[in-house]
Amino acid sequence: MTEKIREINILLVEDNPIDVLMTRKALERWEIANCVNIVRDGQEALDFLFRRGKYVDSVKPDLVFLDLNLPKKNGKEVLFEISGDPNLSGTVKVVVTTSDILIDVQAWRELGADLCIVKPVDFDAYIEMILSVQDYWEMVGLQSDN
Repeated sequence: MTEKIREINILLVEDNPIDVLMTRKALERWEIANCVNIVRDGQEALDFLFRRGKYVDSVKPDLVFLDLNLPKKNGKEVLFEISGDPNLSGTVKVVVTTSDILIDVQAWRELGADLCIVKPVDFDAYIEMILSVQDYWEMVGLQSDN
């Protein structure tokens, strides 16, 4: 077992309550201590990330799980708006989609995503997918250690 590093702040941008629950359950299995904040639409995500309105005192996330199918503003719009913000340059952005079509990773990277993953329907596979993001975090997140 890896020794736990400092607690990381995670922003989960997800409107589906089942996916929120599954992600939280998976994050409980991480070896990295984490604090999860949840927002349920793209506009709320932008308010959190830019510390506006009720999120004026929000903590800058180290890692963002960003669903693509969101109300108000979709994940692509959120990525576009935050991509050039220097205050969020150290934040690892993980795009999460239910689409089973081929993902254009280069297009998502150009929008600012660090990683793009497809949500599995099966619970065990979903847990494994979130655990794989921990491995990615250990490779890149520790290097940026904001």
